[in-house]
Amino acid sequence: MLNQILEAALRAPSGGNSQPWAFIVVRDPAVTHQLAIWYKDFWDNVYSKRPDRKDSPVSRSAGHLVQHFAEAPVIVIPCIVGSKGSDRDTMTTGASIYPAVQNLMLAAVGLGVGSVITTFLQNHEDKVKALLGVPDDYQTACAVPLGYPSGEETFVGSKRRPLDEVVHWDRW
Repeated sequence: MLNQILEAALRAPSGGNSQPWAFIVVRDPAVTHQLAIWYKDFWDNVYSKRPDRKDSPVSRSAGHLVQHFAEAPVIVIPCIVGSKGSDRDTMTTGASIYPAVQNLMLAAVGLGVGSVITTFLQNHEDKVKALLGVPDDYQTACAVPLGYPSGEETFVGSKRRPLDEVVHWDRW
């Protein structure tokens, strides 16, 4: 099943079809535990203190993930060529990795596997890269915990603005 999910990621478009990605599939509980510590550190010291995040559905969901991050049976860390701080345009870099992440997540849900994209670990990028052996010329793009829904949480999708607020026909 993991191979099917990862194969879907590889089918994504990338700039010039360069496929500048690599995926680390973390299954080792000791490694997952360390990632969870860094994940919680960002939550405790930054995210949870933001006034705009107090008691919102997104914040409650993120808080749930903080408490259960280490329980994910698999965490996929998508990586892309291009070190942080390089002169590479981040929008262009993201355009070559995030379609692969979306494909991965869509394939997972199609197989009944839950997933979420999160960037909390980027706040410990150097430590994460050292722990996972990521080469210097790559950067991590996000983390995607994968697992079967526990039954405690239900996913009904995020609220979306209606089409007439975001789609403009022929002109803005």
